[in-house]
Amino acid sequence: MENKKSRIMKFLNSNLGLWLLSTVAVGFFSFSYTELSARSAEQERKSAQVTRLKIEIAQRVAQYVGQVKETVQAKGFDPDIPNENIVMATLSLLKPPSSTKDAKHPIYAAFDEYKDRPVVSLLVELDVLLEKEDRMRLTPSVDQLSSFTPGVLAKMSTKEIDGKFKEMFVTEFWKDIDDY
Repeated sequence: MENKKSRIMKFLNSNLGLWLLSTVAVGFFSFSYTELSARSAEQERKSAQVTRLKIEIAQRVAQYVGQVKETVQAKGFDPDIPNENIVMATLSLLKPPSSTKDAKHPIYAAFDEYKDRPVVSLLVELDVLLEKEDRMRLTPSVDQLSSFTPGVLAKMSTKEIDGKFKEMFVTEFWKDIDDY
């Protein structure tokens, strides 16, 4: 056994052994650096995508809120009964912007790449990109928004719709929405 150890040590101390050890060490550090760089670049790309999605969603919700405020400020508005303008504005929010350009309540995309996607699709993509703790805060919004159908909305009062939107978008997750 002692003879075997001395042969291994002798080989490792030879020129070939030192070359082999240094090649393995350099290869290991190169591989580690490449993996770390790739992971860092992927994290940056993911973070930028999350920011773009949040901006897009926030911008659409802001347009929707503006349309609702216009309706609410109209003379004779009753928030306790269903309102066709609120329903139509809500349905416009749920559709892709490209399909609402000729509607009474158009919603415009902040980024051209999202113009053919409904807000629920953006929320689902955002949900997939988020870390677990943020995902848990966003998932109820996705489920709730998905449940809005023309029939359901037509039966809801403006107060009820407003309450649902506040539950979805006036949360800790969206607290930085004003930064966009």
